[in-house]
Amino acid sequence: MPQTPAFVDSTHLASSMQWHPQHHHSQSSSDPSCCKLPVHHPPARAADDAVDLEDMARRIDIRRATSMRDLRVRTFATERSAFGFAKLYEVEIENACNYNTLHWKLCVWFGDFRAFYSRVKRIKAPSLKAFRKQASGIMLRGLFGDKALCITRFLRLLFLTLGDVAPTLSVSEAARTLLHLTDDFCQMEYPHDHRALLTIRQMKSVDFASCGKDASDDDVVAACCICLVDDDSRDVVIPRVILRCGHEFHESCICMWYYSRLNCPVLLQHTLSPHAAPRRAAELQLKEITKQPNGPLLLLNVLRTPDVELGVRLAASIAFKNLVKKEWDPESEGCIVPECKALVKTHIVSLMCDMPDTLMKQLSAALFTIGEYDFPDQWPELLPQIVEKLGDPTSDLRTVNGMLETSNAIFKRFRHAFKSDALYKELLYCLMQFQAPLLHLFTAMTHQLQHPTPSTDLRGLATALRTMCRIFFSLNWQDLPEFFEDHIAAWMQAFEFLLRLDLAQLVDADNDDEADVMTLLHSAVLENVLIYAEKYEEEFAPFVSGFTHVIWQKVTTLSQMPKHDHVAAKSMKFLRSIAMQQGTTALFHQNDVLSELCNNIVVRNLQLRESDVELFEDNPLEYIRRDIEGNDGDSRRSAAIELLRGLRQKYDDAVSRICLSTITSLLQEYSASPQTKWMQKDVAINLVTALAAVKQTRARGVSEVHPKVPLLDIFNSHILPQLQQRQDTSPTAHLLTAGALKFVATFRNQLPVAVLSTLFPLL
Repeated sequence: MPQTPAFVDSTHLASSMQWHPQHHHSQSSSDPSCCKLPVHHPPARAADDAVDLEDMARRIDIRRATSMRDLRVRTFATERSAFGFAKLYEVEIENACNYNTLHWKLCVWFGDFRAFYSRVKRIKAPSLKAFRKQASGIMLRGLFGDKALCITRFLRLLFLTLGDVAPTLSVSEAARTLLHLTDDFCQMEYPHDHRALLTIRQMKSVDFASCGKDASDDDVVAACCICLVDDDSRDVVIPRVILRCGHEFHESCICMWYYSRLNCPVLLQHTLSPHAAPRRAAELQLKEITKQPNGPLLLLNVLRTPDVELGVRLAASIAFKNLVKKEWDPESEGCIVPECKALVKTHIVSLMCDMPDTLMKQLSAALFTIGEYDFPDQWPELLPQIVEKLGDPTSDLRTVNGMLETSNAIFKRFRHAFKSDALYKELLYCLMQFQAPLLHLFTAMTHQLQHPTPSTDLRGLATALRTMCRIFFSLNWQDLPEFFEDHIAAWMQAFEFLLRLDLAQLVDADNDDEADVMTLLHSAVLENVLIYAEKYEEEFAPFVSGFTHVIWQKVTTLSQMPKHDHVAAKSMKFLRSIAMQQGTTALFHQNDVLSELCNNIVVRNLQLRESDVELFEDNPLEYIRRDIEGNDGDSRRSAAIELLRGLRQKYDDAVSRICLSTITSLLQEYSASPQTKWMQKDVAINLVTALAAVKQTRARGVSEVHPKVPLLDIFNSHILPQLQQRQDTSPTAHLLTAGALKFVATFRNQLPVAVLSTLFPLL
């Protein structure tokens, strides 16, 4: 390789400045070049290929200017002096970072330093205006104050300024001139610098006429893989280069990158290698890269490159999500720099819209983390960007669903949160931005679902409507917003339509356990209706009758499959809430209505299902845990018991009479055929428990029982014989025994002590 001068400018400090390099340490073990991956490279540049010396010098300048952000300066007054008053100052300059440890020392008279400052201030450029102003103030204070402190502050300002203007060295002659003034006292000999020279020499300049152009679209200019900035958005054209691996970057970006690393930024594919050595090396390298100021931007750029394999992009999305989760907190040790945060927040919403679902989920999780720290005070642009995407006619359902999922994640903060002025301020801001677009989009999609065409994406529409229902729940949880109160009719009409809707195309008949899209939509609608019924009775009153009939019909026709458990539980909670209200007596006071509620809804949802029996056979402890915890959860049984207790509290005489009659009938059926009607006994025991327990806590059991329930008679006739039975060892017998034990534990305070003592030998 021909000998290449490191710098092309020969400007120097005053000749009295003496430069004494102290020691040059080799590259630290943390540098990933020590675990360089075995990557195949294209053939090197031919020996007779011309190398532009000006290009080489400019690229090395960029790399050196970048290094100056890590320089540390200390200045000491020596014992030497001239004419008794002019002191000689010793300046120590150190580059101590993760990549290099270098140390320089120079001695300078303050008069010569002023001469150097005179050269500096003659460099005129708008980008250096702030630097000249600050430098002038430092030098003015140095004339009458501590000159060692003046030299330290000036050099620190100079080095930081050069680090800041490093990206502009490709196009700013003034910035390069300022850099060259430092040649005498901070020219750095990097460890492995010969590798940097070789790597920079192998860069190939890109002709601006084809810079960043995509072959399939001459109007599209690709952004640099490191800074994510399109050339069209710049006033000045930044030169581009292509590396040996074929990746293209801005010249300034890749040269700044090479200050700390001599690898191509695009390395994620090696983290997926099946071979341990290259994979671990790449993972270590990736960890180091993400510590760089532009690490998050690099990962985002990998995501936005469609030519990269999906697995690599997924690895980048996960790495980005984890990096944001760990380092976005401003109080974290390795917090992401503000400039990088600003760029991430600028690009992430639009980037999500272009991602496949798997990548969109990772970005949505990252966005949620960012929102926890920055939204809304430090990110007021987020909701306007989302609303713009939702209202864009060109946005497809996948994009709309992505934006809605993100919004849902953001608005979850308002659920179950303690009321405060700060919370209500955030909620008001979100409502002003989102409430009207949400209603417009919800009604439009509901209309599409009412009048579908052959090309209508029913699943996508149902998914979007379900997410909007969850957003509705979040925005209405704290209080009833004025906008929602004014438009309550539009919302409730849409909710009632969706509850009546049953599209066979969206029902997964082959899966009994996992809820399908239609079930999830119904569950979300019921959550919204329930919160209005419980918290906003007066505003919801005009819609009570309609929803009661719809939900009543729905819960009586639901299958017993586990995937419908949540819908059934929410439906029964709604009926209980309505039944307890003062103005709804006309809906429930008739005997036939109460009988249907008790027998067709309560009893039906107390019954064991085949899946429950299988669970008891396979894992009895899990069955018992669910049965106990279900009393506080959203299981069918717990909701049915709460519905019965609510009806008993409001219509005690009628409900008690109906339930006691049903209990007697069920026990008679069991007595007539114990082998085939065993399930009736289990329902009867649970019905007795629900009806008899008036006041109950888990720790102390039942403290008050219903006077009309013959508790001891039922215990002696049906519970005690079940516990005494030894011959039948079938799973159904064990299941009934478990129910009997639960009965004893529940009513332990009501059973005589003598009776309880006789039970211990049976356990």
